Amino acid sequence: MTITVLRPSALGDDGEADAGPGEGDYAPVRRAVLRQSLRTDEAKAEEGIDLALRQRLHAVVVGRGDLRGAEQILDLLGRADDHARIVGIDLGRKIRLEEGIQWAAQNEVRYIDIQLDTHDNAITTFDDRRAAGVRSLCEKHGVRLGLHTLSAVNVAEYSPYVSDAVDAYLRSYIDIYGKLGAEWIVVHAGYHFSKDKDLRMKTGLERLKRIADYAEKKKARLLL
Repeated sequence: MTITVLRPSALGDDGEADAGPGEGDYAPVRRAVLRQSLRTDEAKAEEGIDLALRQRLHAVVVGRGDLRGAEQILDLLGRADDHARIVGIDLGRKIRLEEGIQWAAQNEVRYIDIQLDTHDNAITTFDDRRAAGVRSLCEKHGVRLGLHTLSAVNVAEYSPYVSDAVDAYLRSYIDIYGKLGAEWIVVHAGYHFSKDKDLRMKTGLERLKRIADYAEKKKARLLL
């Protein structure tokens, strides 16, 4: 698991983040990588939290969608400093979105990221009724939602048919953005296989330009 800590300067006088992801100085400035899962090695987690607190860093962002590990971090923060807290978590694809919102509310986590690619969270499972329910839950609990596209879908893909499918995939995230009340979409630049690096980079850039234009029309925020 990775924890990212934020300096107090990124927080307002009331302890709240002044800006959302990608804005202002709301940005991670130090990262403590835990060598093993918190479930198996809490000592390393505690060392990471202690390091954050010694440097007067009062918030953390948890990645990798490990909710049990996140709960352990919350427990450690609570024992170490009443003012320290988790700001956000990448839920990945390990939990149904509605359950993730409830979890965030119960643990006072204000920002969540989630993929819409598999099982209960597949983008095709969100009809108007379910999307409205997600918006309602976020509003009720003050949780801010972001979407996170799958990096395994190669944005630098140029093969016939598959290339069109990548465009459709990215547009689908943008199309559902407003329905879910999301505030950002994380996208990737794609990957190459050494010998075709130049073509992949050109393809990825051209696709990102097309998708950025589409997102602008839909008033969706993309984070690269």
